[in-house]
Amino acid sequence: MVVRLGYRDKVVYVDGGRVYLFRGRLYSAPLDEVLRSAYSGDGLVPPEIREIAGDVARIFEALPNLNDGSTTRGPSGQTIYA
Repeated sequence: MVVRLGYRDKVVYVDGGRVYLFRGRLYSAPLDEVLRSAYSGDGLVPPEIREIAGDVARIFEALPNLNDGSTTRGPSGQTIYA
């Protein structure tokens, strides 16, 4: 499963169990640490990734069946393949 998030000044890429962030430099952290940082604030992630940890967590909350190969509708009605 791959998730991509685009921001004005950075790009976030989630592939498997890792989160990558590019903003002039490449940062990465394990997905479980990013989610821990989002929910409890104590994950061991770079500050740059901590800034977007909440967004990554919201994606996984919005798409609960992300790993089962199904499809769902996004906020604007487009089909999202998981």
